[in-house]
Amino acid sequence: MKHLTFDIDWAPQWCVEETLELLARHNVKATYFITHDCPSLRHIRSEGHNLGLHPNLLPHSSHGTTPTEAINFLLQLAPEAQVIRTHALVQSSPILYEIFKSFPQLKYDLSMLMYGFEHIGKFPWKYDGVNFERINYNWEDDCAFFEDAFDWDSVESTPSTAIYDFHPIHVALNATSLRPYQDLKKALDGKALTQATRSDVLPLKNKQAGTRTLLSRLLEENQNLISFEELLKELK
Repeated sequence: MKHLTFDIDWAPQWCVEETLELLARHNVKATYFITHDCPSLRHIRSEGHNLGLHPNLLPHSSHGTTPTEAINFLLQLAPEAQVIRTHALVQSSPILYEIFKSFPQLKYDLSMLMYGFEHIGKFPWKYDGVNFERINYNWEDDCAFFEDAFDWDSVESTPSTAIYDFHPIHVALNATSLRPYQDLKKALDGKALTQATRSDVLPLKNKQAGTRTLLSRLLEENQNLISFEELLKELK
């Protein structure tokens, strides 16, 4: 059992589109956690993928100054969303209580990373009349960057049961470390990441096995890659 998720993280539209093209070739459905408005949201919907929210709860966030403001901002872009994963995994009991009390249409939280753990579960969260379910996930590309001798060319280097988290910008860079992303930010010289072009990324793209390689391997081998709806049924 495996499910693909993507944290958009203000990636330029063409980066998101590249991941959609890869998924379409193999008829695999994923969850996209959104951060901003872009035409790709319509494409994500039309391809039958699940839309989740990726609220930035850090100081100086463009999403708002409180968790309620941040969620309200993103729900205007994806009112059908039922799941969240907080940016930078910012979380606490008061934050979760505020979010799920204020927005009962939200049902699931995927902000609990247990990198490398073999088990995926759905866990009820109940407090003072607020109820939702938390689902842990266990692989993320930028965590693998710091794993010694990680094999980017092999699906076997990841847990056998997994919820994956890929970032479209790391897929575009085919990254194996944070360095290409950091160099890209420097090259943009103050411009927003959303404005990065293929020409900006090309000189920094890794030519060996990397994040895109692993994503492609997962899709090619399609070892029980399932949609979010199928995942929920499996976790009952």
